[in-house]
Formats: sequence, structure tokens, C-alpha cells
Amino acid sequence: MKSTIVFFIFAFIAMPQSAMSKESKPCELLVGAWEGEHDVEASAIHTKHRATLKRDGGFSASIEIIEPEKPKRVETQRGKWVCQGEVFATSTINNNGEESVYRYRILEMNPGYMKYQNFFQEQLGPVFEAQKVDE
Repeated sequence: MKSTIVFFIFAFIAMPQSAMSKESKPCELLVGAWEGEHDVEASAIHTKHRATLKRDGGFSASIEIIEPEKPKRVETQRGKWVCQGEVFATSTINNNGEESVYRYRILEMNPGYMKYQNFFQEQLGPVFEAQKVDE
């Protein structure tokens, strides 16, 4: 577990410098519960997500996956999150002890709304939107 945390911190620090800002306000605004919906590009899959980012670095998320003609699935995740400037990352460990790290660039943010984009190395992923909700 200790090596996983070290890797997570290293992976976060190794992010492209262009994605970083000395501004800490986006990180402060992230603390709390967020909800959003997303249509997966080039498919009929729709997701609803709720994530809670705690001040102590704890993270939990529930993702409802809706596919035509299939039963609804719900995935839950728990782990840690870190933030620096305009970039935040989440880290979770699955039942097999494997770590998943997701990095996001904050595109737009105010106290009640966030637009952010997943990225891996230099590849950009989907753009998500979320509204802040009461915990």
C-alpha cells in the first residue's frame, strides 16, 4: 500500500507543467459533493455520477451506468484525491489490489459548477460537467 501511495503522488507530480497553476482556488472549491450526467461518445451508454471529495483527501464516487436493454449497474469507488492548480487526480484500489489513477484538468469552475476533462499523458479524454450538491 505504501508503494501505491508513493506512485500516486509521483504520477501526480509528473503531470505536464502547462496544466499546473499556482492558483489554489479551484482546489478549495472541489471539496464537497458533485453530481453530473454524461453520454458516452459513439455509444448509447448514459452515466450518472456522484462524487464526494473530502478536505482530508478522501474520495468516494457512485456511478450509475445505463445501457439500452441491459439492467442498470452501479459502480462505487473509494480512495484518495489530490489537487494542484487546475489539475486534480483520484486514486482507487480494486479488490485485487490494483490501483487506478484518473487525472482531470478543470476547464471551468465556480462554487456551484465544474467542467473538467479526463486526460492520460498527452491524450485528452471526455469532458464532464457537474453541479455541486448538498452532502
